[in-house]
Amino acid sequence: MRKDVAKLTFDLYKNHPKDFIGCLNVQATLYGMYSVSYDLQCYKAKRMLREALRWTLFTMQTTGHVLVGTSCYIQHLIDEDEKTEAQLVTPTCVIKQLHK
Repeated sequence: MRKDVAKLTFDLYKNHPKDFIGCLNVQATLYGMYSVSYDLQCYKAKRMLREALRWTLFTMQTTGHVLVGTSCYIQHLIDEDEKTEAQLVTPTCVIKQLHK
């Protein structure tokens, strides 16, 4: 007589026809005596996916705004430095031309 050591069963089902993924039931039986089961319910998976995409798009948009704002600020600082350097160079050139 042969006795099973372990038996693993996967049941995939839907409670409603409109469910996107459905539910998964996993059942394990050891030596025909001990049984463990877990029911993974994926209700509203489509809604969860839509919400994750919404948050991803929001994060990408916010990152874009931060990058554009930072680049404008850095460009403003660079322009100020170039103006300051131009103002410092101009008087010395004028003084050299006056000495000639």
